[in-house]
Amino acid sequence: MNRNFIFVLFVLLATLSIVNAIQLHKRTTKFGPCPVDPSVTTLSATLNPDPVVSGQKDTVTISGTLNVDVPAGSKDTLGQVAFLDPDYIPIVDPTSVIFCEAKGITCPFKAGTAFNITVDTTVPDLGQGATIAAAVVAGPDQDFLGCALSDPVS
Repeated sequence: MNRNFIFVLFVLLATLSIVNAIQLHKRTTKFGPCPVDPSVTTLSATLNPDPVVSGQKDTVTISGTLNVDVPAGSKDTLGQVAFLDPDYIPIVDPTSVIFCEAKGITCPFKAGTAFNITVDTTVPDLGQGATIAAAVVAGPDQDFLGCALSDPVS
């Protein structure tokens, strides 16, 4: 009886040691600079939930600083999320929010001031090599003021 108890205890401790040694690594989407010319400020972006799931809603938080002022009443400065194919062509139209109307933002917005905005979007069907761009764009040509591009998410 004592021998069986010691054996069971040994197996239990060995199992717990192995389970404790195995690190559960949650896959998170990594963002880096956007390949645009001229180069722009690299922003930070996080996804919730992460990783994204095609057909599901996702909240993208974009944060950082801009190198330009955003004037009061600006309606053409946008926080934008785009799902891109491997050639950086949008899979669907980007989802946008007006920067000056985002929660926590007051315009005029001074260059160098930290910001944090959220964009709620629905994830389209993502093919192999798809990426996510999270950006702040301005003007009729939607020039990039800051941007973050994900590693492939599919």
